Amino acid sequence: MAEQMSYRLEVEYEGSDFQGWQVQRTGRTVQGELEKALARLFGEPTVAVAAGRTDAGVHATGQVVHFHAARKRPPETVERALNALLPEDILIRKASLVSSDFHARFQACWRRYKYILTTQPSALWRRFVWHPRFEYDFDLVREAASDFLGRHDFSSFVLSGADSESTLCQVFRVLWEEKETLRIFDIVADRFLRGMVRLIVGTLLEIGRGRFEPRSIPLILAARNVGRAGPVAPPQGLTLVEIGYAPWEVASEEVKTERNALFCEGA
Repeated sequence: MAEQMSYRLEVEYEGSDFQGWQVQRTGRTVQGELEKALARLFGEPTVAVAAGRTDAGVHATGQVVHFHAARKRPPETVERALNALLPEDILIRKASLVSSDFHARFQACWRRYKYILTTQPSALWRRFVWHPRFEYDFDLVREAASDFLGRHDFSSFVLSGADSESTLCQVFRVLWEEKETLRIFDIVADRFLRGMVRLIVGTLLEIGRGRFEPRSIPLILAARNVGRAGPVAPPQGLTLVEIGYAPWEVASEEVKTERNALFCEGA
């Protein structure tokens, strides 16, 4: 039996027309499209494992995926071939060979998401930003975000249907950037629960609207009840931008890739 080869992919996708990453009984998914392309390329069923399972409508510029194949192909060939086989809303940015024990999900030390709000409606960028149609105090939103730093039980910030046994997450960094008409929420944690970032954004905006007290985040976390959180922000503003495989403590504070910066420039 031929030795299996292990590959790592860096994947970008526009999530608007997908039912999320994970294969489902019905609906189009990123994993489903990628596995169809891999089966055509390698001539056999191939399972693609992602570092993070994004939900319906959520985008990615830095998703990491691994898979095993019995046939060895140069990474450059795999990259070109997959991009020829995949639909236009999925792009393989890089393919590489890795050791057989590499696991995109279990070996990841941190994940990084960005959520983008805009103060002005946009027909061009409507699939990538959220324009809340209400007023809010951005200073209050920014100040309250720091209460998420550290290790917490995020039971109050997880949507039903999550398959995670633990709701403990370590948040390494959380900040808001203001850039012309954009308000960019940047959060890094060791793991994220289903809907967690969108619930955090929705809750912070409730503080900005004066519906929640400025220091209500610790109380909501302590309640361990999603009914205490704010509404879920819509998915189109959320993007998985980066996966880290070295401990956050040794990662640069300027851990930004060129493509992530460019993603925010155009909006």
